[in-house]
Formats: sequence, structure tokens, C-alpha cells
Amino acid sequence: MSHRFSSYAHSLYSVVKQLKVRGLITASLSQAEFSQLIKPIGERPLILTAHPGDDVMAMGGTMATYAAAGLLMTTLTFTEGLHGTNSGRLSQALGPRRQKEALAAYKEIGGEIKPLFWDFDENFVVDQELVFTLLEVIDDLNPDVIYVPSLFDDHPDNQAMSEALVQVLHRLPSPRLKDLWIGQYELWTPLVPNKILNIDDYTDVKRKAIECHESQLLCRDYLEAVLGLNRYRAAILGAGSNAEAYFMCRAPQYLAFQSQPSARVMTMVDKKKQLD
Repeated sequence: MSHRFSSYAHSLYSVVKQLKVRGLITASLSQAEFSQLIKPIGERPLILTAHPGDDVMAMGGTMATYAAAGLLMTTLTFTEGLHGTNSGRLSQALGPRRQKEALAAYKEIGGEIKPLFWDFDENFVVDQELVFTLLEVIDDLNPDVIYVPSLFDDHPDNQAMSEALVQVLHRLPSPRLKDLWIGQYELWTPLVPNKILNIDDYTDVKRKAIECHESQLLCRDYLEAVLGLNRYRAAILGAGSNAEAYFMCRAPQYLAFQSQPSARVMTMVDKKKQLD
């Protein structure tokens, strides 16, 4: 285990050196102990996603584990995902369809899930109205763990969502921050994890939940991509056959990642421009 942690610490240092983000070392070292989770952290999870289906693709096994424990989950989806087409062009008809697919996926996950669907446009801008609306949700639910895409995820909607969460956390009192966990999950961009959860008992459940998102599986083979990542995580980190990985830390450490907002992750658009 010490050798494995050492290799992850080295990988994390490489990310720090490349991005030059102040505070990242402090945030990482304070909560960076690598471990395999016996069960997910927290009992009142709030799961933030930018588009319908992102949650079950990134952490469907974790959600099924919460469900099996009889814990209420709240999912908050920021956009309708109207651009989730082969061409990337907007389709108004896609919104109701993707919401229906999401509800079907939650039924496969089982347990008690409270879904909240917002209708922000994709490529949304974080403004005061969004921040205070999210603050109201978090105040009302009082979650003990909030799941959100990695701060290094290169999708612009995921980056905006992380920015909104950071602004909300800055408005919460210190005692609440101290007890609040933030779980960064991987979706468009793999992360350097410090926690991993074996999902062997729930892989079939996750597969069925993802299969509910038929409109998205017509665009890309998300199913095999996600399950392939889960197999990779399990094999490399010694956590059964399938696993979901996270970077988990307390809210104050999460905020330390944002001590230099000017250093942002290169987006997919930036990468395309470089290739062109």
C-alpha cells in the first residue's frame, strides 16, 4: 500500500507542477491518504451533474451502494442536455426524452432518489442568481457529502458547475464547511484519485442504468468507455474487478484548489485549436 500511495503522490505532484495551481499541494496533502472505501462516505449525499445521465455514468455503482443502504440521495442536473446529439446541434425534443431516461435510470439504481432538474442552457454562465439558487438547495438539504466533477474536468459545463459550487461554499459558515465532504468524480477527464470503491456487486445495476440513456448511447459508446474505466481502476488499484475512483476531501481543502482561478484546465476546444 505504501508503494501504491507513493506512486499516486508522485502523479499528483506532476499535476501540481504542470498546472501551477497555488494551494493544490496543501489541499492534497491534507486529505490525500489513499484508501479503498468499504462504503461511500456520508449519509446525505447530493450529486451535482451538468447533463442527464452524467451521474449514473460516473458513479452509478456508488449510487446503487447508497440505495442498498437505504439512504436518500438527491441529484441535481443543471441542464436539459439539448445538445446531446450526433451533430451537437440543439434539439428541443431531446430535453423531455433525456429527463425520462434519467428517471428510468434512477429506477434501475433503486432506493430513494430525489431528482431535481434545472433548465439552464449548456455553456451556461455562473451568475449571482445561479449561485444563490444553488446555495438555497444546499441550505435546505444540508448534505454531508457533495459529489461534483473533478476540478480538472475539461468539459466547460462541468467547469462552470464547479465554479458555482466554489462560490456557494465561500458563503457557508466555517463550522459547516469543516464537516462537509466534497467528492470529485471522473467523467470527461480521468483524475488522480485518493479513494476507490469496489462496485462488483452493482456493476450490472450500473450497466442497466446507463442503458436507459439510449439517446446518448446513439452518439458514443459511453457504456463500454465507462465500464472500461471501472475495470481499469479495479485492476490497477487492487479493488476487485470493477471500481469507481474519487478525490475526496473536506470542503476547506477543496476551496484551496481554487486559490489561483486564473490557472484553468485546457478545454477540448483549446486542444482542437492547437491541433488545427
